[in-house]
Amino acid sequence: MATSIPSRALLKDLQQLLRTRSVELRLIQQQWTRVQRKLTEEQNKLRIPGGDPIYERAELLGPLGADTDEVLHTRALAYLLDPSRPHGFGSALLKRFLLGLRGLPNVRWSQLEGIIRLIRQTKVDVRVIPERRHLSGLPRRRRYPRTDLWIEIHFGDAARLIVIENKIVARESDQQLRDYERIAHAWCNKHACGEPLLVFLTPGGVVPQSGTRNTWVSVTYARMAGSLRKTCLSHPNAAGFLWGRLYIASILQGILGLRLDRGHAVDLTRLREYLGVANS
Repeated sequence: MATSIPSRALLKDLQQLLRTRSVELRLIQQQWTRVQRKLTEEQNKLRIPGGDPIYERAELLGPLGADTDEVLHTRALAYLLDPSRPHGFGSALLKRFLLGLRGLPNVRWSQLEGIIRLIRQTKVDVRVIPERRHLSGLPRRRRYPRTDLWIEIHFGDAARLIVIENKIVARESDQQLRDYERIAHAWCNKHACGEPLLVFLTPGGVVPQSGTRNTWVSVTYARMAGSLRKTCLSHPNAAGFLWGRLYIASILQGILGLRLDRGHAVDLTRLREYLGVANS
């Protein structure tokens, strides 16, 4: 391998530059220790364990050409959120997802606490229904709105409702979320269970336009993937462990564009949210 030898003139210029204490150089020297400490702290916070799903080279939906297919993602989430399915995670993902909503706009801790308390009961009945169709409107103007994820929680006479609207590529239709609001509130009135928890799941956590203001909780796919990640890593012997890892990789690669390949730019905001690290 050839080696470039600097000329005497270049060396002389470099030595002169080092002897020249410019204002800019002094400022850099004054701040460098603080900057270096900050960079080290950030690096430590974002240190990712070797077994993290983000390192998966294979993933579930991309090979099928379905990495942003909302129906398949809805069904995958319904499977993982349903404690009765044979993935071996029980209600861990549902509880972790709910706990991860704390601090978000339009979230009341008392509401989350009530739902989580119910889920923790021994004989609780959790029903997760993907793409549930509903009857709405008068006979001449009949509509059949379909909620992406309809989650009922029953324990004795107590009940709670969670509705998750999943938007990856498709746009909201006019009055779509208001229809869901009316349907959810009617169900809650029938079961005397207070307010429904309404979640709007998107890649970037956008605020919905067709719903009532301050009603829907905007959640990013990075946050959902983070809940999945923690659930998988804490259940290494679960039957659905490998399946869950591959699905997480589908979210990271197909929806969020999060890859750690050399030369691939990484969105640090999304990475922090996935890892559960607060933004600096």
